[in-house]
Amino acid sequence: MEQINRRTFIKGVGLTAGLLGAVGLAGCGASPSLSDTDGSTRSESDDAQNYPIKETLTYDIVVVGGGISGLSAAVEGAQQGARVILIEKQATIGGNSLGAEGPFAVDSPLQKEANVDLTLYEALKNELQFSNYRSNSQIWINYLRQSGDNISWLLENGVKFVDVRPCNAGLQGWHYYDGGGTAAVAAMEQAALSAGVEILTSTPMVDLISEDDVVTGVIAEQDGAYLAIKGSGVVLASGGTGANVETLSDRTGFDCSNATINCNPGNTGDGLDVAIELGAATRPACIMGDKCVYGFGMFDHISFATTRQPILWVNGHGERFVDEGIVCEDIPSAFNAIFLGQESCYALMDQSTVDAFAQGAAPDSFANYMPDQGAQLPQLQQQIDGAVEGMFGNVFKGETVEALAIAMDFDPNTLEDTIDRYNQWCDKGSDEDFFKKAEYLIPLKTGPFYGFKMDPLVVCAIGGLCTDTQNRVLNDEGDPIPGLYAVGLDGCNLYEETYNMYLGGSANGYCIYSGRNAARSILEA
Repeated sequence: MEQINRRTFIKGVGLTAGLLGAVGLAGCGASPSLSDTDGSTRSESDDAQNYPIKETLTYDIVVVGGGISGLSAAVEGAQQGARVILIEKQATIGGNSLGAEGPFAVDSPLQKEANVDLTLYEALKNELQFSNYRSNSQIWINYLRQSGDNISWLLENGVKFVDVRPCNAGLQGWHYYDGGGTAAVAAMEQAALSAGVEILTSTPMVDLISEDDVVTGVIAEQDGAYLAIKGSGVVLASGGTGANVETLSDRTGFDCSNATINCNPGNTGDGLDVAIELGAATRPACIMGDKCVYGFGMFDHISFATTRQPILWVNGHGERFVDEGIVCEDIPSAFNAIFLGQESCYALMDQSTVDAFAQGAAPDSFANYMPDQGAQLPQLQQQIDGAVEGMFGNVFKGETVEALAIAMDFDPNTLEDTIDRYNQWCDKGSDEDFFKKAEYLIPLKTGPFYGFKMDPLVVCAIGGLCTDTQNRVLNDEGDPIPGLYAVGLDGCNLYEETYNMYLGGSANGYCIYSGRNAARSILEA
């Protein structure tokens, strides 16, 4: 049995048994039989910990991660004639892409058929204005320029779409998958297998192989044994760091200590960890996020009635700070206002509003998201009562405003002044402080009164590794690390702090683009 020295490899993330196992989904790819091949790497120190390598495999491209970005890299490489292996640490492929709705694109066949006149310039300008021109224009232009062709490529590989639509009030570039992300992943898996891609599930990457400062493969674990998988290029497509609560705050810049994690549990930053230890440069990851009451999901009635409605918001001092109507019209900006603009934020309601929302009168209707469940929120009062008595200390109740302020550890005079002034604008039908629309002015007059702390909900964390236009991973000097590429949520450099939902599906679209781009870059190197 071949021995490969521990110091020959860049130490990877420690993976728990829970992450190595299945996540409740059926497996989608049988592991191929592996033949022994000759190959070794010299030890640097006799006392270093060794990997007992069972087998060494050699391919042209090694893809780490089986979401839509990894599948796109694998399919593109194999269709160009490369020998490709894709390893996935979970029991099934798909990752976060299983929940994706579809990619953003311009100038696609679907848009031409529907006479949608959306230009690259319009999409680019929208993103640059959203990010105050901090986004990387070069990468955006490259992605958008190829986005229409990528839709054609997906269609050729069996992916089907319902239509092209806007996300909320955004641009009409969101290509909606027929059957959702699950169907798209299944089609791309079949395309990969048909092209000759080897797929190993339940096979986590443990380390990178680095020889003379060139990445030449990975160490993977399968059934308790170690495999050395060599390749001309390694593509990191492990889905970002959204499920790693230990590193999420540091990597995003948001306080995620009480964040609700809504992404795939396998997205723990494996690709980032091994690349960083090799010397890769990093940048803050972008959050694709929402809001919720910690301890509940985003569509639990208590979260939906409080964090997604234009009711009164106050900061940690009990002061109003923004037009709360943005929560209905500009979700990313609402996220920024709450979690970047303030140290903490609370939504306030009175009993009459709780009763009205429970009966289906919330401005943002539950039926918009789950039509088969209607607009009513029958569990709202029960969830509120339970949270008031719960262990998290994030839902508060007071028979009077003063009692609520005391429960929330606010100055009673400040909170009373804030609510009195807000009620004045509600009575007048005109918000002279923050200019919220009249239909969103919901007063607080009937006790008891409630306060709800809002915390982030993380759909995914996008990016973290610095990459160039060829999706090569860069070091701290800005130079490419030979042989190492990052795609999808591992290496996306499109966004700043938060995701722009006016270009709904752009993260998914970039996953497809970057996977294909990395495969081409490896073959052209």
